[in-house]
Amino acid sequence: MTRLSVAASLIVALALAAPATAGPISYTLRDAHFFGGVPGPTREIVEAGTLGPGASESLPYTFSTGGPTPVVFTALATNRRSPFELTVSQRIEAASSTALQFNIAPHDPTSIVSIVQSRVQEDGLLVTGGSGQAYLLPTFGVDGAFDDAHATAASTLSICAGIPSCPLTGLGFSQGGVQPIDVLYTPTVGLSTRFTFDQPFNLFFFINLGVSALPGVLEAGGPVGGDIRLRLAGYRIVDANGDDIDGASLTSDLLNPVPEPAGLALAAVGLATALRRRARRRTN
Repeated sequence: MTRLSVAASLIVALALAAPATAGPISYTLRDAHFFGGVPGPTREIVEAGTLGPGASESLPYTFSTGGPTPVVFTALATNRRSPFELTVSQRIEAASSTALQFNIAPHDPTSIVSIVQSRVQEDGLLVTGGSGQAYLLPTFGVDGAFDDAHATAASTLSICAGIPSCPLTGLGFSQGGVQPIDVLYTPTVGLSTRFTFDQPFNLFFFINLGVSALPGVLEAGGPVGGDIRLRLAGYRIVDANGDDIDGASLTSDLLNPVPEPAGLALAAVGLATALRRRARRRTN
């Protein structure tokens, strides 16, 4: 199996949002390893709660198999409400050649070695100014880097964003060394982004940083992992053809502080104008 196919094996999940009811912004942080220790809950640490105004949360975790040649898993999942940000980072350090044993009893071995995830859900969003159904397309900026010196294991990066559900979408995987990541992601028009005007709905999304490897293969020692950040870059409200709906208005504590893409473009024009003016003042 190639690195690409190992990474692709992670991109098969379908996530579901809770039923839409007016409520706060909630979060879930997850650090999980599937090697060493006793199979079960001790391999996975999860923290969940409400992400209030000005709040930030973090979930650090470290695990070692112990012994003279340990495999060490170091993870950190975080969030921040304002300015909004999700981060995931992890590192697996194999002190020497060792088999990453990740049997999840009673199931067969899996290619997934570890997962670090940061998730947010906002309940009770409402869109007015139209009729029937339309589509909410948030845009996320994802940046950071993979760091991979492992012979065959690979870091994998995926994202999921939707209303009733969403497909897990791969954003990249490591191919050795330090590999920068800087991408924009917008979900497509479809069932995962569809809503009905004047009816409350929920929006959820998460960023997922994993490490995968071939089950039962003797792996060479070395580190593999990455550090990734997700930020909101804007949103659009569109029809089934992907065209903007004039007059549509979104009520959302999470998305409203973020200007829509057109607003971001205007802000960039304003910044460029200010820089030109400053340059002229310096030359006069």
